[in-house]
Amino acid sequence: MKLTASKKGTSRYFFAKLGWKEQFDPREIDILTAGALPMLIPPSAIQGHNNRVIQYEISSYSTLEFYLSCILSREQFAKLLLQCIDLFRQMQKAYLNYKNLVLELDQIYVLLSDRTLHFIYLPVANSSREASIPEFFRHLVQKASRSTYEQVSFLDSCLAWLDRPVPFVMDAFEDFVLQGGCVRESAEVCAAAAVSTPSPASVPTPDELRFYHPLAEKMPEASPVPYPHQGSGTTQLNIPDAGGTVVLADGPAVSNPRFYLVRKATDERVEISRSPFLVGSERGSTDYCVTGNATISRKHALFLFQDGQCSVIDQKSTNRTYVNDCALEPNVAQPLHDGDLLRLANEDFTFVQEG
Repeated sequence: MKLTASKKGTSRYFFAKLGWKEQFDPREIDILTAGALPMLIPPSAIQGHNNRVIQYEISSYSTLEFYLSCILSREQFAKLLLQCIDLFRQMQKAYLNYKNLVLELDQIYVLLSDRTLHFIYLPVANSSREASIPEFFRHLVQKASRSTYEQVSFLDSCLAWLDRPVPFVMDAFEDFVLQGGCVRESAEVCAAAAVSTPSPASVPTPDELRFYHPLAEKMPEASPVPYPHQGSGTTQLNIPDAGGTVVLADGPAVSNPRFYLVRKATDERVEISRSPFLVGSERGSTDYCVTGNATISRKHALFLFQDGQCSVIDQKSTNRTYVNDCALEPNVAQPLHDGDLLRLANEDFTFVQEG
């Protein structure tokens, strides 16, 4: 089978052409077309002589290879692993063959708006393709950007787990990811999941909610937080003689800064709400699409923030990225400061930091 990707105008497509002994499986085509498994991209057309070419539209997606080059937190990477595990389980239930998945990282896709993974599945009968799920996970871990000590530690632990001289078991790997990844979801999502739990005793407490993941069948226990002590002996608290309960403060609240781009031509104010945050002219595959300017590249600049600092990285754009009139080297992070003038091609923005 021959696999290719090409561009027609502003649209991008993935094509799979059958070999002379291969044929499509009508049942699997029906499953894909119906969207029964949302992580599998449905075919947009079957064409060619004797309908031997299947086409998928991939205009809305970025590649997983690109996404892995970004700075991901441990939780974000663990969520990628859990999405893959969930897909493999769904495929088992639908009797779809792992061998028909395209597992090359530059041919797996990510919808950046919600960070969901999407795969190409080749609905081929009696496939002779080879695929190894443990090798796929190992390659995924090896290609991830090693940006922080916490991330490096987690990636090394994943590799050590995958390299053990024992058979790969999906459930055991999921348990490992959940315990080591500490994937955090919003309290609203967790609370909604808790409502459907039949036993009142199993409903998570508020402290446990932040460690809950909808894909998990169980929650790791939250570690107790020790009370801080200074010196030895007993510390006397000078509590005023007043009714009710006195609340002990934990210290001054630390606020995380928020980052914005203000487009000078329109006064549009855009929050850099996540990291990574991609800006360009391609609608659907960027977090912020710059409309009405043909000089902006499809994927022009990437914004990252960590430890209260935001940086911008030019993505090898055609017309360059500038900070305070200085052109940036492609793929090199440039820290930003409140009030900096940012120019993408000939479009001016002001970078704003609040908090």
